[in-house]
Formats: sequence, structure tokens, C-alpha cells
Amino acid sequence: MDDDPDNPLPYMQTAALAQVVLDAYVAEDRVCLPRLFAVLEELLTTLPAAERDLLIVGFLEDLQSAIAWAKFEPTDFYAWLGPRSRRRWDELERFWDDVHKWKAAQPSSSFNPADINDPKLRKVLRGLYRPLK
Repeated sequence: MDDDPDNPLPYMQTAALAQVVLDAYVAEDRVCLPRLFAVLEELLTTLPAAERDLLIVGFLEDLQSAIAWAKFEPTDFYAWLGPRSRRRWDELERFWDDVHKWKAAQPSSSFNPADINDPKLRKVLRGLYRPLK
């Protein structure tokens, strides 16, 4: 999908949308958010698997990460989700809980993205790492 000249880098675009949603929430400009999540729910019902995966991994997962990095509770966002979106959200949460449990069982690492001082590099690393709960 990333080679499509009419739709470059769709995962980066959906990640950017997740950040826009969080920014709107922070700015208390939330009037469009219920409709956005209603469209998400509809698309998760009608799109082919590859496009659904883009919405789940590219948007929902990145939204969860952005919310966590911003140290917000996901309660308001979760309330806007429909049943399919909630199921996918919950699956992502379970997946990341399992990843955190696995990482906790591994020998400790001294690397922590929060320790990076360069703001540009820290922004890139936040896209690669999910904060611990």
C-alpha cells in the first residue's frame, strides 16, 4: 500500500489523523469526534481486511499510544467507539498488555525513550514505543 502514488504512506497518514484527534480533544474542539468515530465504526464493517487493518493498526493503535504518551485517560475516546471499534480497541489493549508482561520477564534494559533529550528524535521514538502503564 505504501507504493501507491495516489495514497502515499497510509499508515503515516492514519497516525497523523490520530494525533489530530488527540489535538482536537486537548483543545476541547470535540464536536466532530463522535461523527468521526461513527464513520470509523461503519468503515470497520464495510471495508476489505487490508483497509480495516489500516484503521485498526494505523489509527486506533496510534491513537491509544498518543493518549498514553499525553497521559490522558482513554475513557472519553472509548465512549465514542461503537461495538466493533471497542472490540478492536480491547484486542489492542490485550496485545500490548501481553507485550509489557513479556518485556517485564526479560532481562532489564536501560533504554527508555523518555530519556531522549532531542525533541525530534523523541517524537520519532514515541511512534515506535508504547509507554508503560
